Amino acid sequence: MRWLKLGPAALIALSVAYWFAMRRDWLPSHPEVLAALVGGALALLLLNASLVAVSLGRKTERPARGGAKLLLLGGLVAVGAGGLANWVLQIRGAIILFEREPVPLGDRHHALELRLGPLAWPQELEMTIALEKLELLPAEGGLFYPRSKLQLLRPGASTPTKLEVDHSQVGGEGRLRFYQGAFGFAPRIVVEKSGAKLFDQPVPFRTLPQGNGALTFSGELAIEREGLQVEGALDISSLDERMKGHPVLRVQVRQGEKGLGHGELTLGHFVELEGGYRVGFAGLGRWSEIDFTRRNYREVVLLGALAAAVGLLGLVATFRRRRSQVS
Repeated sequence: MRWLKLGPAALIALSVAYWFAMRRDWLPSHPEVLAALVGGALALLLLNASLVAVSLGRKTERPARGGAKLLLLGGLVAVGAGGLANWVLQIRGAIILFEREPVPLGDRHHALELRLGPLAWPQELEMTIALEKLELLPAEGGLFYPRSKLQLLRPGASTPTKLEVDHSQVGGEGRLRFYQGAFGFAPRIVVEKSGAKLFDQPVPFRTLPQGNGALTFSGELAIEREGLQVEGALDISSLDERMKGHPVLRVQVRQGEKGLGHGELTLGHFVELEGGYRVGFAGLGRWSEIDFTRRNYREVVLLGALAAAVGLLGLVATFRRRRSQVS
């Protein structure tokens, strides 16, 4: 029966090694292999626990030692089962939202990232999510931090669920948790050529911290059929604490290696460029990156680890007591 005692440790070691190799792309990713290894380890742990329980019932195992063994084995089962459930049921993603533009949460065309575990339920993502408003609240050092007001609407629901998330506040709906990610402005840029409109939509600008504690907002867009590259930077230094004022959009336009011109635009204005092109600043919205995950079983794993640690300490204590009695 030596294999019964050594089997769980061997399978656990193999599971950890295979998971690490998959994460590093050293081996092809086969989730079913990892699930089989972990499942086999859990089965052997449960079998060992059953044998210990039988021994306790027959009084062939000392109560203190048997209890410590059960704690250790039960804790390891909880850790393994919780970790396996976290992996096979995981839902993790991120999505960019523009103000007042609802999008399907589980649509990969809108998601920046979407990871589903092998047994995840895609139905949990069946809802639309909208950024009702992105608030920029004053912070220390003249900076500000974002707070996203969200609306989530499931199919068949008459009213949406409203959430608020920021750097210290997490929102929840069902088993999903929502977190504040990156944020920024989205100027609506219009590009025309000889009166024909080539581009007209918001462009999410990146938020970049500077060494002096300030923030800059910059972005770019490409119009491939014209070979145009438009680079922009948003100046919000004129905005007050309520983010009211007159932002300025600085643009620079190239066609291949040739520069067509540049300009500083206020809302509603255009700059004329070479070749009949013109670029306009038609509006200013805001965007927010919302990260979301499925609620995991962290508490189960932590309680299992605690039980396993107590059981291990109990085994060590009974082993020392036995040695002292023999000597």
